Amino acid sequence: MEIWKPIPGYEGLYSASNLGNIRSEDRVVRHYSGGPKNMKSRPLKQSKSRHGYLYVGLCKGSSSHKNHPVHRLVLSAFEGPRDRSFDACHNDASRTNNVIENLRWDTRSGNMQDAVKAGKTNRGTKNPSCKLSEVAVRSIRGDGRKQYEIAADFGVGQGVISRIKSGYAWGWVT
Repeated sequence: MEIWKPIPGYEGLYSASNLGNIRSEDRVVRHYSGGPKNMKSRPLKQSKSRHGYLYVGLCKGSSSHKNHPVHRLVLSAFEGPRDRSFDACHNDASRTNNVIENLRWDTRSGNMQDAVKAGKTNRGTKNPSCKLSEVAVRSIRGDGRKQYEIAADFGVGQGVISRIKSGYAWGWVT
């Protein structure tokens, strides 16, 4: 069942649903000829940004419209406005799944941890400038020679070997 709640800052103008939809509300506006015009409630078309998030354009008063990410509008309507230190996060890392059960306010760090779990970052061999494989990293960690000797064998600098051995780089590879 779809539940609608007003969007903070746009009360009486727009609402968000628990299923990730945004609609305009019934209202009376001034027609360009000067008289009143009844506007019926209607769902708003959602567009995809170049980053893959869905957004809608909202208008308040006579000002021009402003684009807003749908996931932030849904969270604001159901969970309250965000604290500036929090991001709107998708639990399943799908940028178009704006169902309220899939959304939460969390820190930037928590949001990045979601991306790592979902494999959406270019860590390790996904990085286009990567010179080492996970097998090579395991081999480096088990190698007891001096770091500069290992570095010469793998064609990397001694600092890279140091960061791998300390766990600072490639820390998720065991």
